[in-house]
Amino acid sequence: MFLTKDSTPEPFEILSIDIAEMEVGENVGARLQADQAEADLRKARAQAEIRRAQAVATEQKMRALVQENRAKVVLAESEVPKALARAFRSGRFQNPAAANGTPY
Repeated sequence: MFLTKDSTPEPFEILSIDIAEMEVGENVGARLQADQAEADLRKARAQAEIRRAQAVATEQKMRALVQENRAKVVLAESEVPKALARAFRSGRFQNPAAANGTPY
């Protein structure tokens, strides 16, 4: 028995309910959330790949710069003997020991 709004019993009862067919729809909210998560993941991976490529390019630039600077050092070192020879020939460079009267 059921009670109505005025709390009086009704003269019928539900004995059973038969459900012949039930269709469950797609959870649109969950699907949208999953799609957004997938899009965020793809975006993060793309950004990480950009950063990786930039790091590789920077490393290559730095390696080239190191090589360039090493070449400059070698060129500068090659000028030292030439400069010493010019100084000896022009008399601007003397052995300090020889100037004091000692042979060494």
